Amino acid sequence: EIGDAAFKNSTVKNLGTYNATNQKYEIPATVKKIGNQAFYNCVNYKEVVFATGSTLEVIGDEAFLGFKGTHFDFPATVTTLGAKAFATVGDNTSKIKTVNTLANITSIGDYAFYNAEEFESYRYDLNTAVNNSTIFIGTVTENPNV
Repeated sequence: EIGDAAFKNSTVKNLGTYNATNQKYEIPATVKKIGNQAFYNCVNYKEVVFATGSTLEVIGDEAFLGFKGTHFDFPATVTTLGAKAFATVGDNTSKIKTVNTLANITSIGDYAFYNAEEFESYRYDLNTAVNNSTIFIGTVTENPNV
């Protein structure tokens, strides 16, 4: 588990597996949960990737609030995405544009992509029982491409 607020507001670049050249952080395959605000406002992380065989299931509330990367590939094992997970609040501007692989999501918290003004598209299985009208409020289009 990556605990609550583990890297919150961090400018440190050598936490975990961090590649300074492309500002990429790799989440180990053994991590099952990313806690609330774990990567909140981490300005040096432009890309987060998951190790092969990832077992991640939960991304907590505000876990990537203010995320500066433009794309995010969720491991297929993720079932829960917390409230304001990729939101923009105040000066913590999220740059995310697209997300993929939400096939097994069963719960998406309120305002998950709130005010992520550059957000354009996502993909998930339309049969998923996710029905939350607040997920995309404030994005480029409040009804992004599926």
